[in-house]
Amino acid sequence: MDINTKKKNISMFAWFGVALALVAVFVTIAISGAWFTDTEEGGSSKTMTFGTVSISATPQNTTTPYSSDLLFTPTELLPNNNATVNRTLTISNTGTVACYTRFSISITIDGNDASSLVTLTAVKTGSVDWQLKDGHYVYCANSTTANSVAASANVVATLSFVVNSNFGNTYANKTLRVTFDVDAVQTANNSATLTQTQWGN
Repeated sequence: MDINTKKKNISMFAWFGVALALVAVFVTIAISGAWFTDTEEGGSSKTMTFGTVSISATPQNTTTPYSSDLLFTPTELLPNNNATVNRTLTISNTGTVACYTRFSISITIDGNDASSLVTLTAVKTGSVDWQLKDGHYVYCANSTTANSVAASANVVATLSFVVNSNFGNTYANKTLRVTFDVDAVQTANNSATLTQTQWGN
């Protein structure tokens, strides 16, 4: 075999080696890029903590500043008063993620519906009205869009009640109770549009 033939053979082996190396590189890229992997030495573990949606609600009263029941004074419940009675409801986001919030109310006297005697006429936070949707007052940015409450933040709703003129002797010494049911749902992966917001179960 002459020298030129040896050089050709060496060149062929060299190119073959380069080709194998390139194939190895491509195979390595294909394998390592196909999975998200992680290795932890020493037997330690890793924890994933999911966010939580959690709220609390507190009505403000004139006689007892904060209690579980919304209270009215006797003078506010006088027949033919027709006065507007304002109270506040503070809803606190005690969870770790932003949420939308809404509430519904029940007005009863001795367990019987009294919404025709004492009616909720308006709910506001500042100049923004809470929108009535499907029997719930939703905290809103405007008339069509829900507003979020950040984690560890509060929103205060001012509620305006009117005691109607037909509130008479029949209801003297009766107990009027205003009950709130408050909901919250995550804002992430949810629609802010009132007609599309998903409130879950």
